[in-house]
Amino acid sequence: SVRYRFTALRELNQQLLEGSSKRKQALHELRLTFALSPKLSSQTELRLNNENVYVNISGRVNRYVRSRSAEVEISYRPRPQVELANAAAVIYDRDLYQTEKRPQLSVLALSLRPRMTYSLRGKGRLSSELEWVEVRAEPRGQTLPYELARGNREGTTLRWNLAFEYRVSNNVNFSLSYLGRKEADRAQIAHLGKMEMRAGF
Repeated sequence: SVRYRFTALRELNQQLLEGSSKRKQALHELRLTFALSPKLSSQTELRLNNENVYVNISGRVNRYVRSRSAEVEISYRPRPQVELANAAAVIYDRDLYQTEKRPQLSVLALSLRPRMTYSLRGKGRLSSELEWVEVRAEPRGQTLPYELARGNREGTTLRWNLAFEYRVSNNVNFSLSYLGRKEADRAQIAHLGKMEMRAGF
């Protein structure tokens, strides 16, 4: 299957205490999905994004973002309840805005994201995912706007998560999740856990 989507955005924000901001965006997205066999499938996503952000806030600068990215995911189901997948992505972003003190920025990001899902016959599922992201910026050592490299920082970032969902009864659901994150500019690993029980009447 093929899906193309175009998004054009014009936004004016005057609700900020420090000032106002204006954003213009043109986003092109193309998704190609193929069933290579009954057990094997692939999905490819291409994105082209042009985004200009103008800020009227002291201490902040405008951003002229030009983003190009491609991601390919291969999914394999050896059994109906088991899915094994791996996604690889490459991102090339630029911020064309520059001043005397701030040069233009260019960013190259590479990522791998293997994951596994095990379904419990309509009762729930267990899923795990690991993501590795490597970001290289030119010039190095600059603060990257969050629009670049999908918000990742310069250097190597690792994320991993585990999630378990289970339907205890028709109106009671239980979920448990854990997320870990190691970023290049932080020595400590961030851990986040969540447990939830929902009941509907």
